[in-house]
Amino acid sequence: MNLPVAQQGMGVLQHLKLDGWLLVWVMLLIAGGLAVLYSASGGSGDIVLFQASRLVIGLGLMLVLAQISPRFMIRATPWVYGAVVVLLALVLVIGEEGGGARRWLDLGIRFQPSEFAKLAVPLMVA
Repeated sequence: MNLPVAQQGMGVLQHLKLDGWLLVWVMLLIAGGLAVLYSASGGSGDIVLFQASRLVIGLGLMLVLAQISPRFMIRATPWVYGAVVVLLALVLVIGEEGGGARRWLDLGIRFQPSEFAKLAVPLMVA
C-alpha cells in the first residue's frame, strides 16, 4: 500500500472501533496520572509498576468492550440490570459484613454488587 503511515494507523483504529482522539487523550491522562503517582510516592517505581499493570488490564478490557455492538448492548441491558437488582437483593439476605457495613457477596468470589450497579443503572436509564 502506498498510503501515508498516519492513514494506515487510522485504519487500524477504525477496524478496532476506537476513536483516535479519545485514545490520545486517554493515554495523556494515563501518563499524567502515572507521573503524579511517581512524584507522590517519593520516587518509588514499585507502586507505579503495580498501577501500570492494572492500566494494561483496563486498556485490554477497553479494547474488548469496544468490539461489542451497540445493538447487542441495547438488547442485553435489561437482563444485566435485572441480574444486578437480584444481586443487590441478595446482599440483604446473604450479604457479608466488611468495614462495618453489609455490602459484600461471597459466591465463590467476594465482590460488591454495587460496583456492577454503577454500570447497569446508567445503561438502563440511557
